[in-house]
Amino acid sequence: MKKITLSLCVLLFTSVQAQISNVVPNSQSTADAGVSDMQRWSAFANPAALCSAEVPEAGIAFENRYMLSELSTKSLDFALPLKYLSTGISASHFGFATYHEILVGVSFARDFSSHFSFGVAFNYFSTYFAESSRYSGILFPQIGLQTRLTPSIHLGFSVFNPFQSHIVYEQNIKRLPSVFSLGGSYFFSDALVLRIQADKEVSSNYRFACGIEYTMLEKLQVKAGIEDVGFIIPNLGFGVFTGKLRLDLNAGLHPLLGLVSSAAVRYSFHSR
Repeated sequence: MKKITLSLCVLLFTSVQAQISNVVPNSQSTADAGVSDMQRWSAFANPAALCSAEVPEAGIAFENRYMLSELSTKSLDFALPLKYLSTGISASHFGFATYHEILVGVSFARDFSSHFSFGVAFNYFSTYFAESSRYSGILFPQIGLQTRLTPSIHLGFSVFNPFQSHIVYEQNIKRLPSVFSLGGSYFFSDALVLRIQADKEVSSNYRFACGIEYTMLEKLQVKAGIEDVGFIIPNLGFGVFTGKLRLDLNAGLHPLLGLVSSAAVRYSFHSR
């Protein structure tokens, strides 16, 4: 009975979350509107954001959907800024014993005159099916751009799997989503920023997101936002940071499926 319930939950989950693959973790920006976020890098959100890392840093994150352990995503990443090129390594795992997905990426980004940054990631996605007892995988790119139009207005663009790659195993096909993301950030002040984003998966509906982040006392950040994926999903979050350590907690409430929560810790090896 448990296996039947779990299978139904996974089927419903994948049908309503078609815009973004399960294995791709949400960014730590409000309402997952991080494509234009030039202040922090989240694994697989936008490779151009690697340029935000001024010192070597590492992060780990855990995301749970609808209070089912089988629908959890674990991810980690490491960013190494160099003189001419920033480099990042990231990995993510989603699923459970009989079925899981692994996404591993190597990213490179370059900042041009502090006004425009370009990044590209080479991602390898693999799946495991207990029925076949083997992994199947494929390599594909992700491309990202970010620009500062003015000190107050930042724009970002990313395309995940632009060539619509998919995995063929035996008689089955695992289709990977091709997601185009465009967003902007507006800074009312250094402490208050509004982020908006639109995502389009080529065979799915649009996803719209809007969030606001307010930083108090230079160490505490309060986040709130909404997502529109056919349903309105409210989001709340908090960020706490010191010179080397940052903690982010985010939560969203889907009206049909329930709570989506995430926690992320980021450590900088030198004080900023």
